[in-house]
Amino acid sequence: MKYMACYYENPNVSRHYFARLLRQVSRLFSIKETTLIPIQSVENLSLPSYSHYPRIVLTHNEIKTNQNQNLSLDGVGFKDKKILLAKYQRTSIKETMFLLVHELGHVFGMSHCSQSGCIMGVDNTRNSVSYHWRKISQSKKLSKKLFCEQCKKHLASYL
Repeated sequence: MKYMACYYENPNVSRHYFARLLRQVSRLFSIKETTLIPIQSVENLSLPSYSHYPRIVLTHNEIKTNQNQNLSLDGVGFKDKKILLAKYQRTSIKETMFLLVHELGHVFGMSHCSQSGCIMGVDNTRNSVSYHWRKISQSKKLSKKLFCEQCKKHLASYL
């Protein structure tokens, strides 16, 4: 993969720090160039429904689904459209980057897995869903070690 675009509402951290973390995310997926495009608001953004390269849209707003307006998402990635929408995480921009890695995994065709140490991992209980990327972001650095062996194989076959 050679190119990725990131449309973002201004983060509450320095542009230099934000760009550095985004470069680390890009390296995980072998993306050579990432273009940062500041936007005023997601509501005013119009993008083609399909692209040959991945597109990230970062917002401060709540992300709601059409199926359940009471459900608020941190992010969503669409493989067929090569686009992801993610909400900045209140705790840190680093946590936002772990969310981006998880959602980019979906854009690259990965699904949730059950491995506790994998960034694609998720635990479903009757009343809640626990995403492993949240826990992992507290103690690890961005690297390919974030993926379990099965997810690494899937990622390698896609890239």
